[in-house]
Amino acid sequence: MRRTPARRCAPRRRDQEEALPGMTDIKRIQRFLDKSGWVSVPASVSFLAAGEYNENFLVTGADGARSVFRVNHGSQLGLADQVAYEFGVLRAVHGSGVTPEPYRFDPAPPGIGGGALLMEYMPGVPLDYARDYPAAAAVFARIHALPSEAASLVEQPAPVLDIARESLGLLTRFGDHPLREERKALLDYHGDVVRMGADTAPLFSGEPPCIVNTEVNSHNFLIDGANAYLVDWEKAVRSLRYQDLGHFLVPTTTLRKSSASSAVTGSFADSIWRWTNCARRRASSNAPFC
Repeated sequence: MRRTPARRCAPRRRDQEEALPGMTDIKRIQRFLDKSGWVSVPASVSFLAAGEYNENFLVTGADGARSVFRVNHGSQLGLADQVAYEFGVLRAVHGSGVTPEPYRFDPAPPGIGGGALLMEYMPGVPLDYARDYPAAAAVFARIHALPSEAASLVEQPAPVLDIARESLGLLTRFGDHPLREERKALLDYHGDVVRMGADTAPLFSGEPPCIVNTEVNSHNFLIDGANAYLVDWEKAVRSLRYQDLGHFLVPTTTLRKSSASSAVTGSFADSIWRWTNCARRRASSNAPFC
């Protein structure tokens, strides 16, 4: 099996070091790796990170190479084979140079309890909005300049309406919620957003679709010195780049976003403009990236 020297990836992190109750048994992962040939054995496995739909484990092979073993337990996009989809997304964006390389996947590995994916390990710390926004702009420009036609992604051609539709599904999931007035206010606001989305649709009529991550909170970026990476690609779609840019800038994206985020909005826009023009020149002429 081809091995890649350890360089770079860690999806969203938690402060605690120990595995959470109900998590996949590390010994089962070790047994799977012993038999699968995915890494050099014996390999050590330790808990790395967990989200609502995935668990992530750091794997260190006998040769010292590190990788991430990701166990999937559901799909935010409602897909039957989420791990295969994410593997395909990672292959589509790997040419950007700012995402982890996918190595292997198995939609139903024995004893794991969910689909499994092995990908490149990437070191780094979460993005700081006030300090690292130029690096985030460069990452966005590289990814949004990639060809997207052959990526076989979920299509969201009208991002405002598509996001509103997704949000409505979350609201209607809890029809008997006791906060009825708050629920009604949110439903009314949903109607306003749908109307605004329809009214402003012509503004985006000439914008080419691209691959967008859709979950660009600070902990899905990793900053490693002069390098920056974007990880966690489970919910990527083919849409307009403004879905990522708007998500990145809106203050409610994450509780970790500081009050400084509003102050850097203008500077971030300037950085996006510069890096996007650079990426487009590179795509048309095969010139080195700026």
